[in-house]
Amino acid sequence: MKTCVYPGSFDPFTNGHLDIALRAGDLFDKVVILISQNPGKGERFIPAEEMKNAIYSALAIEGAKGRCPKTEFMVDILKPEHTVLDYMSNHREYLDNCMNIIRGIRNATDATEELNLADQYKWFSHMIRFEFIPLIAKPAHRSISSSLVREMVKYLPLDEIPVPEPVANLIIDSKRGK
Repeated sequence: MKTCVYPGSFDPFTNGHLDIALRAGDLFDKVVILISQNPGKGERFIPAEEMKNAIYSALAIEGAKGRCPKTEFMVDILKPEHTVLDYMSNHREYLDNCMNIIRGIRNATDATEELNLADQYKWFSHMIRFEFIPLIAKPAHRSISSSLVREMVKYLPLDEIPVPEPVANLIIDSKRGK
């Protein structure tokens, strides 16, 4: 079984993230979407556990449309004190000795950042051998980031925000104070 890990803060999970996850599903038998906390971004816009459920719902909607019928998707939350490599090392059996990390690339800035991140991981990867696999964002998703979506929520109607429906519902609930 071919497995990959797709890590990110996914705060919130956008249509671009969904597209990368589904495209990874076209390449791998099992895709683990790993929600992490980015210390540089402060408090989460949407709690990780709620985002996890919304991601599962978005994947189920796509599954009902016939996308990636043979792919097993899993969503997990990375503990703040752990790295992606810790997770992969500690879950080797479940991950089928996974050696693949998927990363979405929207632009040249992302490419440079991901190259630097891959190099950093290589320095600390003495416990596990892995491959960084970049997937280039489709043109419709290249200008969208989670940070931009958080700003869009302040000014645009929710039907114009590029997030899957279950994530939009979370945003609606958070705006209502639920």
